[in-house]
Amino acid sequence: MICMNESFRLLSKGALLLLLTALVFLAGLVPASFSLAGESSPASVVVQSRDVDLGFPVEATVEAVHQATVAAQIAGRVIEVRVDAGQRVKQGELLLRIDAREAAGSDASARASLEQARRL
Repeated sequence: MICMNESFRLLSKGALLLLLTALVFLAGLVPASFSLAGESSPASVVVQSRDVDLGFPVEATVEAVHQATVAAQIAGRVIEVRVDAGQRVKQGELLLRIDAREAAGSDASARASLEQARRL
C-alpha cells in the first residue's frame, strides 16, 4: 500500500516532468533571434511621412446656398469685369463696368424726346 506522502511525491514528480516537457516544447517554438538578455537587437525601419491620396470619385449635384439675380439698369457693352464666377462679393460692390457712351446717347435721345413732347 502506498502512503499519502509517497503518492504526493509521485504526483509532484509527474507534474515536474510535465512542466519540463512543456518548457522544452515551447523553447522549440521561440525564434532563434529572440533573446531575454538583449544580445541581439531587432531590425530597425526608417519611418517617413508622405502624402496619401484619400479622394474617390462620386456623382453629385452641387447647389448654391444663396443665389442672386444680377441685372443692369441700362443697356450697353461691358468694358470691365471685376469679379470671377463663384467669387464672394459684398452688397454694393462693383461687379462690372458698362460703356457709358452708349448710355449717354440713349439718355440724350430720351431727354430730347421728352422736351419735344412738352412743347406740344
